[in-house]
Amino acid sequence: MLIALKDLAVQPVVISEVLRAGAIDLRSPDFRQVGVLIVEAVASLVSDEIRVQGELQVRIEMECSRCLERMEVPVQKTFDLFYRPSRTLQPTSRGEEIELRRPELDVGFFVGDKLEFNDALRELILIEMPMKAMCRPDCLGLCLQCGTNLNTGTCACSGGATDPRWAQLKASSK
Repeated sequence: MLIALKDLAVQPVVISEVLRAGAIDLRSPDFRQVGVLIVEAVASLVSDEIRVQGELQVRIEMECSRCLERMEVPVQKTFDLFYRPSRTLQPTSRGEEIELRRPELDVGFFVGDKLEFNDALRELILIEMPMKAMCRPDCLGLCLQCGTNLNTGTCACSGGATDPRWAQLKASSK
């Protein structure tokens, strides 16, 4: 999804897109877009910056942190993003590196006369993903000995085996 500066110079650009499942490459083996991505936004030119305000909705597939089964997580996010041309950055004395100052840390940068917005959508989705997601609140997880999914069945393990590194502590508590 490209936003062109020449279009913004005339009037704000309304973005109303529905992207098919898998259209956004999340660049992670842990997450996969399984539902359509709905984006409703308005891009406008504010002095020398592009401001994009809107909302996105999508379903992402990931693994449950306890049982490792695949599950879907709904993502709904409102956003208010600012972008500046990269030429506004001041190079450091070394020439090739660019130092970001405090006000520039909340701003994105673009090169040329167009802004590729799919990269921003990817970042917005990944930021919203839970670090430890569970397929359901009462997920039992996996048996620590045999690996059986305790949500779907029981295992024949005794349940008494412990990590041998704790044996001396257990013996001293008796």
